[in-house]
Amino acid sequence: MKVEKEDVRRTAELARLTLSDDELSLLAEQLSTILEHMDALATAPAEDPGADDQPQQQAPVRPDVPGADQLVVSPEVMAPAWADDFFTVPRMASHDDQDGGRDVDGEAPG
Repeated sequence: MKVEKEDVRRTAELARLTLSDDELSLLAEQLSTILEHMDALATAPAEDPGADDQPQQQAPVRPDVPGADQLVVSPEVMAPAWADDFFTVPRMASHDDQDGGRDVDGEAPG
């Protein structure tokens, strides 16, 4: 199928595009080439995708074990401080009020 310059001009008008005569000619040529390729693909023999000579290989399936992966090193070894199954970190001085050492909630740090 050949795309004519007028087809491209009408499509450009519908899309509210302004194209020069050179651009219209170029696009008509490119679109015609694309349609020729599509025609060639349409005539290509299509076989059943499962009928190839290659055996279908399945990916190995991992065991479905719920839960977190086991760590090589326990968190307690990596933590600077550890209490009640949680990492503990030092209190930041920026959370203390400059007057009296109280935080924004009025509680004493600690």
